[in-house]
Amino acid sequence: LDAAVAAIAAQRPHVVLIDFDSVCIQLQGVLGRIKSVSPETRTLVLTGNRLQHALARLSGADGVLMKGCQISAWRHTLDCPVVDLATRIKEDA
Repeated sequence: LDAAVAAIAAQRPHVVLIDFDSVCIQLQGVLGRIKSVSPETRTLVLTGNRLQHALARLSGADGVLMKGCQISAWRHTLDCPVVDLATRIKEDA
């Protein structure tokens, strides 16, 4: 986790995608650490059920996606452009 937060601090990404299952109990602390090193970075949490969805929102996530959703859902979750690279690659082939 320390290495991931250090990378976020150094690279200042627009969005960080976090799998709820990988951080679970620590989610609120993880989100806080990300915001402390890169306040402009949006945090998007990938969840598997409605309870995780609610917990992610209460923990301060900027957006929440349910596992199995389509890429178009990202456009409604984040206030930034989203590019579907898989579709672009298929179109260019």
